[in-house]
Amino acid sequence: MADRDPRWSSRYALEKSFIPKDRYLSREFLEMELDRLWPRVWQIAGRADRVAQPGDYLEYTIGDQSILVVHGEDGQLRAFHNACRHRGTRLASGAGCFEGRRIRCPFHGWTWGLDGASERVYLAEEFDPAALDPERIRLRECQVDTWGGFVFINMDPDAPPLEQAIGPATRWLDPVRLDQMGVLWHKQMILPINWKAALEAFTESYHVPATHPEYPRLGTDISRFLYHIDGAGHSHYGVPYSQGMEPESPTGLDERELLQSYISYTIDEIGAMYVERDREAATRAAARPRREGEGAIDAYMDELYTHAASADIALPAPTPEQAEHIGGNFIFPHFFTLPTVGNALAYRSRPHGLNPDETLWDVWSLTAFPGGEMPDYETRQVDWRDPAQVGRVLHQDFSNMLEVSAGMRSRSYEGVHLNLRQEMALWEMHREIDRYLGVD
Repeated sequence: MADRDPRWSSRYALEKSFIPKDRYLSREFLEMELDRLWPRVWQIAGRADRVAQPGDYLEYTIGDQSILVVHGEDGQLRAFHNACRHRGTRLASGAGCFEGRRIRCPFHGWTWGLDGASERVYLAEEFDPAALDPERIRLRECQVDTWGGFVFINMDPDAPPLEQAIGPATRWLDPVRLDQMGVLWHKQMILPINWKAALEAFTESYHVPATHPEYPRLGTDISRFLYHIDGAGHSHYGVPYSQGMEPESPTGLDERELLQSYISYTIDEIGAMYVERDREAATRAAARPRREGEGAIDAYMDELYTHAASADIALPAPTPEQAEHIGGNFIFPHFFTLPTVGNALAYRSRPHGLNPDETLWDVWSLTAFPGGEMPDYETRQVDWRDPAQVGRVLHQDFSNMLEVSAGMRSRSYEGVHLNLRQEMALWEMHREIDRYLGVD
């Protein structure tokens, strides 16, 4: 356990089922996170397809820190602090490919290889030789690794390996094979709320009936969800379908027609979690004669896998036990995904610069393409306030966030009172943050 951060105050202290509001609103608390949490945790820098070839790079920012992930000549990914060793100039921004497969400072032309080794100092003879010691001016590295088609970085050289850090969560996600999916679309936006509060809106389904009233009418019953705390900040929830938890129709529709309606609504109003092949499979399942003992999900899956085999689409095949843990899966500190068979909706949350009231939010729609193809795509900067840009369902979620951010500032409001069954993932995340701040 690290020493307690000297800025720690009792006003930040967690209680059982209670989270004080200052953990969201205080600039001091964000500064503690930026000093003690973010430099020591594994975090997603981006999709691996952005750095697929030698010379490719992508920039990742967290707070006031900038990291470059670079694909080397030797095929290895490396991550460097994005600062010239001469005058601190940022070396690159966004994503792209280094010209000539060399990292070149735009200010004075110092140059490094893709492995971070210094290659050229302009007018080197005019410097003190000690200042140009190769190890001294080598680009400073971070840890880097991959999982699920994402590149992770960690600024702490002594941090445990990625597999150990996220293993409690990924053991439930590995069966869906996120690494075999390509990007259908990627959107990025700035939300007017603290990064933790933004994430917490998705780590529970307690909000669904009030925020998304269409889904209960399409068979979503939040009382059936089971919630799991995985430790180390990780958590997930799922539905135990093996126990007869098929969707039930509140409208009198055949359950196969209800599933088809649910999938169609999700495609039309989110554009993720399902794609057209899923709609077509559900439509065929609803139209075919009912087979003895076959449920709606069984019929849909049969049609889906039959089509995938003919279209050269590699779909995962989780066991029934594994499928019960595939629902809403959170990897500490900032990744949440809602996977289905061959698709996923994925979120990344992080502070926007040094502002505790803003979140830089990413949304990926992932899917398995024919032949394992990873098609090109553009990252779109969108406005969360526009349903046409973010979809109806996400707009419902984002609209809540604005009201939460405003309401938290009420003099009458003290903090979050948690539902002991459906919202304890929030408490688990905050408990893990405290560990990095040195709080028992």
